[in-house]
Amino acid sequence: MRRTTPAPARCGSRSPRRARSEKGRRLTLRNGTLKIHPVGGETETRTLGGVAEVKEALAGLFGISLPPAERLDPALERVLGGAAG
Repeated sequence: MRRTTPAPARCGSRSPRRARSEKGRRLTLRNGTLKIHPVGGETETRTLGGVAEVKEALAGLFGISLPPAERLDPALERVLGGAAG
């Protein structure tokens, strides 16, 4: 059987990555770095300050319903390198 996609460890599945396209802009989130790419404008880059800010971005900007904090927070702390929030 031939594998057509990379193994999860090789494709960066251990880091939170999200992207969303909206009218007039594209949002990306990877490893705690939020980028806002407006059409025809300069990209704004922000480093999020920890778990709380990442959760706020995931819920607010990306519209993701988050699981309970007791499940999500430890996982985010691991992939963000132990950043508190």
